[in-house]
Amino acid sequence: MKLTENFYLHEFVTRHLHKKWKDRAVIFLDDRIIYLAQWIRERFGKPMVINTWKNEMDGGWNYRGWRPANCTVGTPNSQHKSGRAIDFHIEGIPVEEVYEDIWENEGTYHSYGLRCVEEISKTPTWIHIDCRTTFTDYKVLKV
Repeated sequence: MKLTENFYLHEFVTRHLHKKWKDRAVIFLDDRIIYLAQWIRERFGKPMVINTWKNEMDGGWNYRGWRPANCTVGTPNSQHKSGRAIDFHIEGIPVEEVYEDIWENEGTYHSYGLRCVEEISKTPTWIHIDCRTTFTDYKVLKV
């Protein structure tokens, strides 16, 4: 199921959820994370890689978008479990460059729904973002 110009549902959900719920799996996602991902994709003009399980014979990434409540990947209260977070990298662009762009343009990212970014020291090969409710007018939080 195509969600935006550049993204399909299977990129945001696990293989198991997609198999069980098919296109209805979209109900497990917060729309804000989908639109934020599309905006970042357009901003950098290159493919953004989230889940890759559908395109890789050996499995690929399965837990970079929505995660089930019993998932042991990440923290117990992960925003992934509410469909409000993604982990990603952008093909051909170092994660440090993406991370710097977020902080140099914090207000713009916030206006597109970004609320939290995980410290790059914790995520050296990917970026973690989420759109949780924070009641901040313009600030993006580091978690």
